[in-house]
Amino acid sequence: MKKKILALCLVVALAATAVIGGTLAYFTDTDNKINTFTVGNLDIALNEDEWVADNAKDITPGTSVPKNPVVVVVANSVDSYVRVTVKMPSFVYDASDFFHDNESAMVNFAGQSTDFEVVGDPIVADGFTTVVLKYKAAVPSATTDTELPAIFTSVDFSASITQGDDLYKSMAAAKWDVVVTAYAVQADNTESESKAFTTAFDKIFSE
Repeated sequence: MKKKILALCLVVALAATAVIGGTLAYFTDTDNKINTFTVGNLDIALNEDEWVADNAKDITPGTSVPKNPVVVVVANSVDSYVRVTVKMPSFVYDASDFFHDNESAMVNFAGQSTDFEVVGDPIVADGFTTVVLKYKAAVPSATTDTELPAIFTSVDFSASITQGDDLYKSMAAAKWDVVVTAYAVQADNTESESKAFTTAFDKIFSE
């Protein structure tokens, strides 16, 4: 009889263990992190709201032609560096004392902004001279457009120019252009402003 009781008790004990094991609820938890990546944007515009092409036709000594190139860094662009090139016939550059706002120069790019400065020496090639300018600091990202100061506001021709001057003869020989081009490159994760431009626009800028 004792053996049956022991055996019965053992069976009951095993059954109890099985029940306990079947109803155990472990504390559990899960977590995850969703990391969303978006690509930054960089967009610029170059405006000249005072430029009227007819004003540059048939110019005479003493003429002032409004020309106000303004770089706009478009809203939600990343922090950026801005540079500008100004390309013109070399005979215009040679007469201009460019970016010194020299009123006595034969051709004066008037109203030049002090927020831009000349980078390096002018680039001379094929009868044209190109000057590189850079904006004074990185332009921070903003939710609205950031309008930089006008690079200059007009091109003024001296009243002392005469028909006998070489400058007059060169200007009269054919149509000629002043070409302003704006460039921008991200400011973050770049070694320097200079390195950023030589990397992004290696055919235009060099150290």
